[in-house]
Amino acid sequence: MLLKLLGILFIAAGTAGLVMDDIPFTKKTHEADLGIIELHVDEKEIYHVPEWLGASSIGLGTLLILIPTGVRRR
Repeated sequence: MLLKLLGILFIAAGTAGLVMDDIPFTKKTHEADLGIIELHVDEKEIYHVPEWLGASSIGLGTLLILIPTGVRRR
């Protein structure tokens, strides 16, 4: 059951990586508190997700879903 859930997560992450292509995020670099004045410096960065990473994530997720789990009784 855990492998199937992990497989679904890998497939979802791989599909999102292929669809979005770039993942933007904001990183706080500096912060100052000078009494009543507060200063924040945020840097916006973009992480490019390679296509091979998204495709291999989908492939790994598919393999995890197809692995038989549990014990079969006769």
